[in-house]
Amino acid sequence: KELPPLTELVHEVEMTPQQKSMRETLFSGGHLKKLDETGIEEIIENKGTLGEMIRDLQIASHPLLLGGDDTPTNKWPLLREIVENRGGEQVIVWSYHPITIEWICRMLEGLGVKSSYVHGKVGAEKRDEIRKAFIAGEFPVLVANPMSYAEGVNLQNASIMAYWDESYSKHLWEQS
Repeated sequence: KELPPLTELVHEVEMTPQQKSMRETLFSGGHLKKLDETGIEEIIENKGTLGEMIRDLQIASHPLLLGGDDTPTNKWPLLREIVENRGGEQVIVWSYHPITIEWICRMLEGLGVKSSYVHGKVGAEKRDEIRKAFIAGEFPVLVANPMSYAEGVNLQNASIMAYWDESYSKHLWEQS
């Protein structure tokens, strides 16, 4: 099957008020300056800074990761639109965090969209069953962690890829 030309769309998404509040609390701790003001030496010297940056990425991904509530982020309406307007095509949604991956599947289920997920807590045998079912078209949306599932499903199986959160490593996203 020949692949169509690549179309890449990037959507900037505002944080919700809850996410902005969590982020403000994080930054007010004094450990973190604006990223463009933080030199690599400061990151190395201040052991808490890297952890703060990772938590900042988690807040942007979904408040559930830091004990927030189940309120949808502003990313959800965009993903919902992609899934609802997929035109019968299969979709793979890539995300890092099991909490977020399972939350996305619950939200899709609420829309009546059949989906399944794969992340590090899903055993190898179950992952293979899910991969085969997805390739066979048994459900239209797969939500997966690229580190757990970067091989076996690709653009020959799904013509739409959505990346829920920013990667720490660009090459992992490129492989997925």
